[in-house]
Amino acid sequence: MGKSVLDHISTESPYEHLVKTELAQLQKVLLQQHTLETKNLKSSNERLRKELEKYEAIVEEQKIKESMTLGITPPAEPLAPPMERWALLAERLMEERPGGEKEVYDELPKVELHMRSVWKVSLQEMMRRRHHGMVLAMRGASDEMRMNEAVFED
Repeated sequence: MGKSVLDHISTESPYEHLVKTELAQLQKVLLQQHTLETKNLKSSNERLRKELEKYEAIVEEQKIKESMTLGITPPAEPLAPPMERWALLAERLMEERPGGEKEVYDELPKVELHMRSVWKVSLQEMMRRRHHGMVLAMRGASDEMRMNEAVFED
């Protein structure tokens, strides 16, 4: 009574047995190849990561050397987000200068600017002119349509 229903049904043909064993062997081989490839990829990934870190360190050293030769000191703290930097710039520009320093613009001579007459035409006037031209073009088109209709009616 210890036998299950599957033991009675397991009358598989030799072909089915061969296919199952071949599939099991193939699965084993594929699993071994997969583990080998993942190990290789992990080792190459680690090697490339180390090379990248070395390269980044070299580039950083070169930047520091270049900045020292140019007399530029690298920032002591990381840069703020762009919006904060723009706000700081605007705040500094709007601050009053100590000692009543004059702006460079105050010392420039005043020059009157004259616009060319072509540039003085307003946008509304140009739109009106275009609209007027379109109306004239449409009038001519409607007259042609009437003449064509008259020809077809005869």
